Amino acid sequence: MSEFNRLSGELARALVYGGGEYTLEDIRAEIEQGTMQFWPGQHSVVVMEILQRPRTKVLYFFLAAGDMDEVKRLYHVILEWGRAQGCTRASFAGRYGWGRTFLTREEGWTSQLALYEKELANG
Repeated sequence: MSEFNRLSGELARALVYGGGEYTLEDIRAEIEQGTMQFWPGQHSVVVMEILQRPRTKVLYFFLAAGDMDEVKRLYHVILEWGRAQGCTRASFAGRYGWGRTFLTREEGWTSQLALYEKELANG
């Protein structure tokens, strides 16, 4: 987990946009349990999940942060890994800015849904 520690600043910056649903320790625990996969680069990081749905296996890009060129290189390796795991679809939820990256310009990603959220107060 030394790579996790080295890239924890990048992870923390990305988690700011996650609505407080995960902490760095939550992510570490998921990686250690094998429910998330950690892909470190020199100046970037990608965290993945494989989601088994009733009719498909989805490669879910949970978190990506750091140098975009390096994320792009990791992305291609991760897609091949996902195919080898039996994934037939890839997905992610993210800030609108991701819609202006290589994913839509070069890789053919399209927005399928909008995610709407509401905080629920106790009581």
